[in-house]
Amino acid sequence: MQKLIKLTLLITLPLFLNSCLNDEFSKNIAKYKEKDEATIEKLNTDQNLGLVKDVSGVYYKKTLEVPDGRVMNEQFVVGIVFTLKTLGGKEVLKSTLEDSARVNFYSSQAFEGFFYSMLLLKEGEKATFYIPSTLAYQDQPITGLSPWEPIILEMEIPKIYNETEQIDDYYSANDIVPDTTTSTGLRANFLTVVPEGTPVLGNKLVKVNYKGSFMSGSVFDSGTIDVSIGNNGVIKGFEEGLLLLRKGEKAVVTFPSSLGYGTTGQGNSIAPYTPLKFEVEVVEVQ
Repeated sequence: MQKLIKLTLLITLPLFLNSCLNDEFSKNIAKYKEKDEATIEKLNTDQNLGLVKDVSGVYYKKTLEVPDGRVMNEQFVVGIVFTLKTLGGKEVLKSTLEDSARVNFYSSQAFEGFFYSMLLLKEGEKATFYIPSTLAYQDQPITGLSPWEPIILEMEIPKIYNETEQIDDYYSANDIVPDTTTSTGLRANFLTVVPEGTPVLGNKLVKVNYKGSFMSGSVFDSGTIDVSIGNNGVIKGFEEGLLLLRKGEKAVVTFPSSLGYGTTGQGNSIAPYTPLKFEVEVVEVQ
């Protein structure tokens, strides 16, 4: 019986401690939400800031409005310029137009209030947001902030990019013109041409070296793979790109999500509605 009691304690004690920690965190959320909202509302009144409280809990005032600007949705990537400050006005973090953050609807890299703020703006608009600590960094602040410290976020959305614009931006930024563009939207640049090489055709088994990346250049996968053409073993854009090549040839292909992972994405690595870029080399054709 004593062993059973010890075993039960080993199983239930972590759950009890976790429950206690969750309860404590929930109490902090409630406490600091009330405290921060009171602080922000007092500043709003005392300094005549003209802030409006959104249902999300962030307070904001638009400093530049564009009534006919495009609105962020799950199919877009947003270029964001922002400055993060303490309520006292001390600058903590800043981005510029040159290094503006690119954020998609599914990004998990920013705090909750950042996304609520982003969704309140249209393309071309600017605003100042006052964000309670419960929607910011909570008890895990970045350098320059204290735990449970409310913040000011000055945000501008100079550009919203749909998939075609993301791909266009890649070619423009790298001063590249596609060698060919297919009716499906795939674009290809041929890095190595081997006219006498065996062409990739239906029902062929092809060995391919590849590197997959986002339009930003960030690599998400690479390696060597055997592809049976026509058997739906790879995404459409990958196979369509291979069908443009011969043995020994190498190319860079880009394509929209309709030829990639579509509206569902791929696990945690590729978000829905994400255009992709692949560097492919046909090593063998059988």
